[in-house]
Amino acid sequence: SIIQMRYNRKLNEVFDFEYNNETYQLKPMFMDKYNKAYNMGLDDMELGVKNPTVNLSVYKDNKLVNMTISFEDFKLFYRAVKNKVRPIEQKYQEYLAEFSQIPTEERLDYLIGNNVF
Repeated sequence: SIIQMRYNRKLNEVFDFEYNNETYQLKPMFMDKYNKAYNMGLDDMELGVKNPTVNLSVYKDNKLVNMTISFEDFKLFYRAVKNKVRPIEQKYQEYLAEFSQIPTEERLDYLIGNNVF
């Protein structure tokens, strides 16, 4: 739970971003939506749609707001956030892998119980 708490806190620090001189925050739970938006924007570009837009749900002053921005603007934001998130995700997975190697009380009881003569 400590690893999860620190991971969430780190992610929340990363998701602040500025757009048109306004500060917004993207909540981590929305990242999947942004992945889809990014892919939909790419689809639009491949289909030849001019100036595709992306609808975003973001927080401003702790209130959820919806905004529409051009896909070109969205690409810059998306890449910046993704590049910040990637190292945090990697560190989190490393901690989980390391933590999973620590014996639990049940595992210790099993190991000790089976090796006591």
